[in-house]
Amino acid sequence: MSVVINSDTTYEPDATVQCGSSVDLDATTIEKPMIVVEVISPSSAAEDTGGKLADYFTLVSVQHVLIVDPVRKIAMQHSRSDGAEIITRIVREGGGLQFDPPGFGVLVQAFYDGL
Repeated sequence: MSVVINSDTTYEPDATVQCGSSVDLDATTIEKPMIVVEVISPSSAAEDTGGKLADYFTLVSVQHVLIVDPVRKIAMQHSRSDGAEIITRIVREGGGLQFDPPGFGVLVQAFYDGL
């Protein structure tokens, strides 16, 4: 599903999470994404970690942007804190990520099991 930033900018992240309201499974856009996930490749790394990242946080509903690097086997979690700050954590295999809100965690290793 696409995430609309403004009338000129729309992105198609690799995954999104919306909480609190149901999602129309026939829709092509997600209205209030809480978590946005981008899996980077060498050709998309600069865009995914730069302008796109900043754009996602212009949406009030976005609480977390997770950028997964399958080559380096790391996850970069950018989370909205109280106020205007965005807090960044870089987590390697063996580490865990917590998403509050909505209130769940995941081990980074789970992204790479079976690869």
